[in-house]
Amino acid sequence: MVLLYTVSPFNLWCDLFAPQSEKDPEPESLKILAKIGNLEEDKYVQETYPQMQTIEVETREQGFFEVLKRCFEGATAFHSAPLIYLPEQMLGIPDILEKSIDHKSIFGKHHYVVKEKKTTIEPQKKHVLQAALNNYIIGKIQGYTPPTFLIVNRNNKEFTFSYELFADQLQNSIAGIRNILGGETVTPTKGALQDPWKSYGMRKAKEIGDISLVSGVGQQKKELLVRAGIRTISDMKNADIGLSKVKGVGMSSFVKWRTHAEAILEDRIIPMAFPPLRPYEIEIFLDLEGTYDLSNLFLQQLGITSSESWSNTTYLIGTLVVQKDKREYVPYFAATVDQEKAILLEFISSLRSKQNYVIYHYGTYEKTRINQMLEKYGIKDDFTSTMVDLSHVLKNSAMFPTYSFGLKDVAKRLGFSWSQQGMDGFLSIAHYLTYLETQDHDEVVKILKYNEEDCEATCLVKDFLDSLRQQTPLGKQMR
Repeated sequence: MVLLYTVSPFNLWCDLFAPQSEKDPEPESLKILAKIGNLEEDKYVQETYPQMQTIEVETREQGFFEVLKRCFEGATAFHSAPLIYLPEQMLGIPDILEKSIDHKSIFGKHHYVVKEKKTTIEPQKKHVLQAALNNYIIGKIQGYTPPTFLIVNRNNKEFTFSYELFADQLQNSIAGIRNILGGETVTPTKGALQDPWKSYGMRKAKEIGDISLVSGVGQQKKELLVRAGIRTISDMKNADIGLSKVKGVGMSSFVKWRTHAEAILEDRIIPMAFPPLRPYEIEIFLDLEGTYDLSNLFLQQLGITSSESWSNTTYLIGTLVVQKDKREYVPYFAATVDQEKAILLEFISSLRSKQNYVIYHYGTYEKTRINQMLEKYGIKDDFTSTMVDLSHVLKNSAMFPTYSFGLKDVAKRLGFSWSQQGMDGFLSIAHYLTYLETQDHDEVVKILKYNEEDCEATCLVKDFLDSLRQQTPLGKQMR
């Protein structure tokens, strides 16, 4: 509950009170992440604590009894040991509970400290507070609260955290959770919605016109605006208050939010500035498909081995090349896990044969990932200076009556549609993993089709920006 509350209080409320029939089906991405997490954790435990015994229990209560018994016996470590503290109705299941002789406890001349194993590179706030909760519970049980707890990342690097630094945040979270358990209603915040309640949360947010539907209003800004009496999109559109009443909100943000609220309520695109784009002989629309911290351990489960780390690897560089009236989709696809460098060099080689070109992409991922690959392989090339992020240009040029500026929402508003329903970047990874395992070319066809359509959608955004530049006067309304 602490982990979930930290990310999305609304999701916690849904788990407790919303109709379970409203849940979205479990996405393939969560299945993949869960599998990776379990594999990484089991491998870490086996290698770090080879003497640890497996104890079969049927209930958490039985498990807790066994943990207490072995704590008094001085067991070295426990994996997924249930900790129950009934006076405060708390249950914690730390990944690792490890013996320490730095201080005594009710168990004797030793006590136990908490370790959490995570698949991320950097520990996130939700992970820290979850570990802090387990630290709090073991402290109550053993009569001594350890001053520190640890989080182990996906590379088995240990991060040590001071419990004192997070104790107040933890207690605030516990208080918020108890309020929800006591019946407090929580409104959905668009940017914080998590599976499996995304669809339900968006529907509820739209029903009440929640202020978080305005682009750029996250949980913190929402709280500031709510305190100023701005709770809904209508409130924002009609807001006529001095910005001094909303501390932490700048003039430019306030104006953009109010314009976006107007666009949503009036269901129209509102131009704001001429897009700073210039003509090129060749336009290249770029979209990458890549993994997200995909572990070699997970690949090995598929029978795939590689001499190089395959974390954050690009397996498809997709391009739509537009020159005069000619359009051609050109993909650079890694048929095996060690071809990332090869497809990058092939892409760069194609650019060297071109002059007066620009590379358009949507969002920051493409340029960030390209730079990472160039650094990874020691390739010096200046083509990144030709890359233009159309999402940045669009956000400063027009307000859309959509609830986000993501490519799918914007392109759909412009009339584009994707042929594969529900397809996204993580599902593309799932298809790629299936291809690596089965060599079924149909999986590649699905990936390429999705990528090509992303390139086409990016091109459509560019066409819209071109049309915006041609409007006179600028303030002409677009339906």
